[in-house]
Amino acid sequence: MPKGNILVIDDQFAIRELVARTLELDGFQVSRASNGEEGLSAVESCSYDLIILDVMMPVMDGLAFLRKLREKSDSTPTIVLSAAGTKKQESDLIAAGADKILAKPVATKVIRSAIDLMLGPAPSTED
Repeated sequence: MPKGNILVIDDQFAIRELVARTLELDGFQVSRASNGEEGLSAVESCSYDLIILDVMMPVMDGLAFLRKLREKSDSTPTIVLSAAGTKKQESDLIAAGADKILAKPVATKVIRSAIDLMLGPAPSTED
């Protein structure tokens, strides 16, 4: 049984897949989107326990995604990944409803720690 359902939104295929596959190995069910518009479509068709998203994406960036998500009264916890964040950007993301902001590049163990704090640790796969 999956620990939780997570949506990973990032336009960089390699990062999106690394994060998603790591989480799948940890027992999560993971969906993927390559931009904010795809992410919103995914959210409309499925319920998620957590969303991990990049800030800088084509079509619809992470900040616009967060604003639209919260306009829909969706309070799904979010972890935002940002490569070139400024204090203003961080402030805007927090105001838009980001729960956690992590600087890229970020180790998968740092992402897992943030997820554990938000959702609780994944079940042990060792028995």
